[in-house]
Amino acid sequence: MEGYERVNFLISQCLLLGFLRSPRRWRLCS
Repeated sequence: MEGYERVNFLISQCLLLGFLRSPRRWRLCS
């Protein structure tokens, strides 16, 4: 489950940073 938690953490970080920087381009992370 460590891998899943790590991926989830990376995705959450990417979404947070992307949303804070530019709410219109937060989808670039996905």
